[in-house]
Amino acid sequence: MTSLRRDVVVRGLSVVVTTLALLGLATAGLLDRRTRTQQDEALVLAAHGGASDEGWGVDHGPPPVRVRDLTRPADDAEAARMRRARATERPQFFDRGREHGVVVVVERERGHREEHRLIEAAAPKLTVADTVGPFLLAYLPLGTAASALAGLALTYLVRRALLPLDRARAELEGIRGPTSGARLTEGGPEEVRVVVTAFNELLDRLEAAHRAQERFTSEAAHELRTPVTALRLVLELARRHSRTPEQHQEDLAELDEASARLQEVVEGLLVLARLDAGREVPPAVRAAGDLVRDAAQHEGVDASLDGVGDERVVVHPELAAIALRNLVRNAARHGGSTRVVFRTRRVGDLVRIEVEDRGPGVPPEAREQVFDTLARGARARADDPEGLGLGLPLARRIARSEGGDCVLEAGAQGGTCAVLLLPSA
Repeated sequence: MTSLRRDVVVRGLSVVVTTLALLGLATAGLLDRRTRTQQDEALVLAAHGGASDEGWGVDHGPPPVRVRDLTRPADDAEAARMRRARATERPQFFDRGREHGVVVVVERERGHREEHRLIEAAAPKLTVADTVGPFLLAYLPLGTAASALAGLALTYLVRRALLPLDRARAELEGIRGPTSGARLTEGGPEEVRVVVTAFNELLDRLEAAHRAQERFTSEAAHELRTPVTALRLVLELARRHSRTPEQHQEDLAELDEASARLQEVVEGLLVLARLDAGREVPPAVRAAGDLVRDAAQHEGVDASLDGVGDERVVVHPELAAIALRNLVRNAARHGGSTRVVFRTRRVGDLVRIEVEDRGPGVPPEAREQVFDTLARGARARADDPEGLGLGLPLARRIARSEGGDCVLEAGAQGGTCAVLLLPSA
C-alpha cells in the first residue's frame, strides 16, 4: 500500500535533487564559457604585449602565454588565418592540437603610411576539468548535503501538514454511527479541510436517512394503527358473538371499509417513502373541496363546509388525504366536539385549507413545539393516552414535500385553526 507521506517526500526530494542538478549544470556551463572567454581575452592581451618592442605601443604587462611574430606561414591553415586577420583586422581564434591561440594585427604610423604586423599568442587548450572541475568538487558535496537537509525538512513538514488527517482518523475510530452526533474537526490545510467537510456532509446525509427511516416507521405505525384496530375489533365481535346474516353483512361492510382505508394508508406511505428516497412521483390536480369532504366523511365529523370554495391544487392525492385526515382527526379528538369548520381560499401560488375546531386552543408558544415528532401536550395525553403524537408532524412533512406547509393559528371562536398550504393549480 502506498504511503502518502513517503510518496510526497520522495516526489518532493526528486524535485529538489533535479533542481540542484540543473542549477549545477547551468552554473558549470556558465563557468566554462566564462573561463574560455577570459582565456581569449588573455591571449589578445598577450599578443598585443608581444608587439611592444621597437616602438609598437601597448601598455600591458608580460604575457602569460607563448607569443611570436608571424612573418611566414608554417602551413595552409596558418596562411589562411593570416589573410583573414589582415582582411578583417580582427582577432582570429584557432585550435591547434593541444593549443588554443589567436592571431591579431598590430599597426604603427611611419610618416604618412601605416605598418602592419601579425602577432600570434597561444596557450594550452582548456578542458572541462580545468574550467569547472574546482566548482564541481565543491558543489557535489554541498548539493548532497542540501538534498539530505531538504529530505529531512520535507519529512517534517509533510508530517505536520498531515496531522489533521491523523486526527480525523482517530476521530473516525471513535464515531459509532451517524446518529451519534459526533463529527470530524474541520481544520488544517484547505485540501484536508475539503475532505473532512465532505465526510461530515456524508455523515449528515446518513443521519438524515436514518432519521427518515425511523420517522417513516413511526408514521407507518401511527397511520396503520386505526384501520388495523378496526379490523381486529370487527373480527373479535364476529368471533365472540353469534351473528345473524344481516349482522355478518354489516361486519363484512365494516371489514371492507377498514381494509380500503388500510390500502389507502399503505399507498400513501409508499408514496411518502418514495419521495423521501428522492424518486420522482408525478402529482395530480384535485379540487380542494373534494379533498376536504372526503376527509370529513372519512373521519365522521360534523363538518361546516360553507367556506369551502372551488380552488384546485396540485398534489399527490394519497398524501394530501393522509395530511387532511390527520388534521381533521386531531381537531375532532382535541377540539371538545366533532364540530369542525372548513374553509379554503387562494393565497398567491398556494391554496389555504383551514381546519378549525371549538377546543381550548394551543398556546402561541407551543404551536411550533407540537410539530416535533412525538411531542404532545398534557391535555392531548389525557384525552388520547394511546396516541403517538405523529398526526401534526406527518401533516407538516407531507405539506412541505408537496411544496407547501402546515401551521397552527388561533381559531376565530377561540379554538385551534390548523392551516394546510398546498400548491395551487
